[in-house]
Amino acid sequence: MKFHRLDIQDSYKCSADYLRIHEYNTSGDMIGLFCGNGNPPVITSSVSLWLLFHSDWILAKSGFSLQYEISGIYKVVEILNFRKGIFGMQY
Repeated sequence: MKFHRLDIQDSYKCSADYLRIHEYNTSGDMIGLFCGNGNPPVITSSVSLWLLFHSDWILAKSGFSLQYEISGIYKVVEILNFRKGIFGMQY
């Protein structure tokens, strides 16, 4: 999985808005917790990934865009101007 853009509210320990990525297996190991701007590193996994985006509604930024590949098929996901709540997805 490769990020094209990450621009969400920055906060101490990503306590306001954040994107949390886990391996989707029995242990559910967290791969990373991201906030602010810039691009996280490329993420690879042999199992499914679980992404959770959380927003506290205080400050809206432009969001994030990422690309992932499954067996040679490329997809792009964009979450833009998401205001409040939780958005989760599994790939």
